[in-house]
Amino acid sequence: MRNIRKIAGVILSAMLLGGLPSLAWTAAATLPQTIDSGPGAMSWTVTNFGGTDINGVCDGLSDGMAIDDGTSANGAVNAFDTAYQVYIDDQIFIAPDPVDRSANVITAGPIPAGAPNLQATVEYLFSDRVQAARIRVIFENASGNPIDTRVDIPVNFGSDANTAINATSSGDQIFGINDRWLVTSDGVPAVAPVNSTVFFGPDNPAEKPTATTQTVCEDDKMSTEGAGVSFNVTIPANSTRSLMFFAGLGDIEGLDNTVAGAIANVMMFDDPATIDNSLVDDLSGTEWEETLNWRYIRADAIGIGDGKGGSNGCTVQGSRAADPLFPVLLAGLSLLFFYRRRLHKR
Repeated sequence: MRNIRKIAGVILSAMLLGGLPSLAWTAAATLPQTIDSGPGAMSWTVTNFGGTDINGVCDGLSDGMAIDDGTSANGAVNAFDTAYQVYIDDQIFIAPDPVDRSANVITAGPIPAGAPNLQATVEYLFSDRVQAARIRVIFENASGNPIDTRVDIPVNFGSDANTAINATSSGDQIFGINDRWLVTSDGVPAVAPVNSTVFFGPDNPAEKPTATTQTVCEDDKMSTEGAGVSFNVTIPANSTRSLMFFAGLGDIEGLDNTVAGAIANVMMFDDPATIDNSLVDDLSGTEWEETLNWRYIRADAIGIGDGKGGSNGCTVQGSRAADPLFPVLLAGLSLLFFYRRRLHKR
C-alpha cells in the first residue's frame, strides 16, 4: 500500500505540473448553449440562428451556427449580435443536432461542405483564463484532387451603429485587407464589451483575406456594425486544412473593459508564441501546420508544409503528448489501477 501511495503521489504531481493532459467531459447538446468560461462574469452564447450575410443582407431569420452574444469579465453585456458564422461557397454552416459540448468547447460536424468529398467542422473554444475565444473551421478533403473553396467570416458587434474602430494591426483606425486584427468599441469609455477581432497571423501565412467588409448586421439596417473577411482556400487531395480566428472581449487579460487595455493585450496575437496557452495548448504540431492563415510549426509537426509547396514557419516546443515522459506517466497510472484492483480482490 505504501508503494501504491508513492506512485499515486508521483502521478498526481506530474498532473499538477502539466505532465498529463486534463480529463474533460464531453456530451451531446442542442443549440443554443451558454458557456460560462473565463474570468469574472464572462459567458458566451452559441446559437444555430446566424442570420448575418457577409455582403450585408440581413434577415435575422436564417439558420446558421454563430456566437450570438458575450458578456465580459466586468459584466458588460451584448458583445455580439451574431458573429463568427461560416459561409462556405455562399452557403452558411448549419450545425447538426446534436453538437458536441464540453466545459468550454462546442464542436459541430463534420458535415458536407459544398464540393463533393469535402466536409467541414466548426469549433468554438472559450478560454477558462482570459477574455477570449478561438474559432476554427476544419476542412477534410477525401478526394484525390485539390478542392478550391471560398470562406466568408462575418462578425457583427453588439455596439451596433455606435461601432468605432479604435485600432488596427497596421497602426491606423481604418480596417483594410492587410489588417490582421482590429479593436472596436461603442465609445470611450466603453459600455458594451470592447471587441478584439483577429482574422489571421503574422509572417505572411499561406492564406490571407481576399476581401473585407464592415457591413455585417442581423436586422434590416445596412450600416457598418462589424467586420468581415473572405478567404479563397485550397484543400489538397486527401488532406485536412483549417482556418483559425480569435475573439477578445474587454481587456482580454484581466477583468477590465477598456479600449486601452484591449489595444495593449491584443498584441499577444502578433506572435503565436505569445498567445495565451489556454487558447492554443490543445493544438498539436500537425494541427498548427494544417492551419492556413497562421504561419507556425511546432516541434511535433509531421512536416506537411502549407499545401503550396512551402513550410509554414518557425519551430517551438511540442505538445504534452509528444513529451517523452508522457508514456511513462501513463504507464504509472495504469500500474496504480492494476495494483488497486489486486488489493480489492484480496
